[in-house]
Amino acid sequence: MRILVDSPSGLQHFITVESPGARYFDKDKVLWDERVDGLFPENMLTSVGGLERVAGELVVNATKLSAAQAATAAANASKTQKEQRVVAAKLALNQANLANGDADLTPQQIRQLFRFIRVILKDVGKQLD
Repeated sequence: MRILVDSPSGLQHFITVESPGARYFDKDKVLWDERVDGLFPENMLTSVGGLERVAGELVVNATKLSAAQAATAAANASKTQKEQRVVAAKLALNQANLANGDADLTPQQIRQLFRFIRVILKDVGKQLD
C-alpha cells in the first residue's frame, strides 16, 4: 500500500507502506492513505504535485501543480546537464589513458584532466550552495 504525502521540500510523492501499523511522521502532510482511502485514483496520477485534500476529496490546485511541474522540469534539466558533464569528463579521462594508470601525460592530456577536475569542482560547489 502507498501513501501520498507533501514532503518537507514542498513536493508530493508516494511512500510505500510495508506494515499495516506504520505511520508517516507528520500525519498532517498525508494527502491519501491507500489503507484508509482505498486505491489512489488513477485519473489523479498526472496531477500529483498539485493536489490538495478538501472535505475528504482530492482536488487539483492549478497554481501548485504549475509550480511543481516547473520545479520538476528544472530538476530534470539540471540532472541532464550534470550527466552530460560527467560523460564528457569520463571521455576526457579515457582519452588521457588515466583509466589504464598511464602516468606519462602529454600537455593535451593534462588540459583534459584539468577540465575534468573543473567539472567535478563545479558540481561540488553547486551542492555546497
